[in-house]
Amino acid sequence: GQWTNGDVTITVSGATADSGIAKYQYSTDNGANWNDMTASKATEATATTPSNVEEAQMTISDSTTADGTTYIFRAVSGSGVEGTASSSVVVKIDKAEPAIEVSGNTADYLTADTVTITPTVGVSGIASITVSKDNGEPETISANGDGTYTYTITENGTYAFVLTNGAGVTATDRITYTNIDGATPAAVITATAGEAAYTGGAWT
Repeated sequence: GQWTNGDVTITVSGATADSGIAKYQYSTDNGANWNDMTASKATEATATTPSNVEEAQMTISDSTTADGTTYIFRAVSGSGVEGTASSSVVVKIDKAEPAIEVSGNTADYLTADTVTITPTVGVSGIASITVSKDNGEPETISANGDGTYTYTITENGTYAFVLTNGAGVTATDRITYTNIDGATPAAVITATAGEAAYTGGAWT
């Protein structure tokens, strides 16, 4: 049930029968169809003696759907009796590399700017998007009501945006601002009368 970006190897073992275990099988359609697994540590079968399969393995490498793929397993005895199906195992694989792109107006002088964030992910979706300024503490960015992502810049600096997908794989993009100026300008006023300083409200 957990997302991963790597192959998943499943080992099935432990079944016993007086006639031995001929094989292990798996199903991905709730038992409608069964597939033999690759046996290991098995003795060679003869006409009268079935294979003594100690365990069997399968490696799952393909990306799955968003819901994953559900597997169940069973053993088959040497006399052909099919064992009870196991509890299900849900495998979720996402091998797509995530990407993130950020864009904003870094050329003009502005009091603030809104960065547009464009994430690209596979079936595991977005686990989180964070931003940190000048290698500071990351801050989580929530999606807008329409599912898009934006972030408002109010200070100069370099901002790192990190996307993490459901499988824990990250992608990073950065943007640097040097023209943000939100300070309120203040004028300094002086007055003179003749060559002397003038005080406001005084007669001259």
